[in-house]
Amino acid sequence: MSKGKLLLLIGGVAIVGSTLAFELTLFSPLQVSPLSYQIPPFALLFGFAGLLIVLVGCIMVCREAEGRDLLVAGMSILGAVFLGVPILDHLSPALFNVHLGFGGFVAPIAASVLCGIICMVAGIARM
Repeated sequence: MSKGKLLLLIGGVAIVGSTLAFELTLFSPLQVSPLSYQIPPFALLFGFAGLLIVLVGCIMVCREAEGRDLLVAGMSILGAVFLGVPILDHLSPALFNVHLGFGGFVAPIAASVLCGIICMVAGIARM
């Protein structure tokens, strides 16, 4: 496994961990404990660190891949994000609004959009 793919994996795990911390804080019995006010800031920092790690991994993978593959990957990522977000909002508007309000979806959505744009730009530049 290359270093870029490893960084993508580590960053993705950090972002998923951050989102799960928001889930535990907002929708579990932990919600009424004193810890519920301390977890979200750390989850945001953890998600931001994961976002930076994913972006570095994406750039490292883009340096090794071919132009057509990068263009297809970028379009796929952006398409999944722009279709996935309205579907999530349609399935559970209250859950989606709570996550947006507390910042729980910032890191996953930002990582997906930025990686998609980086892949598309690198793919167009290499064609």
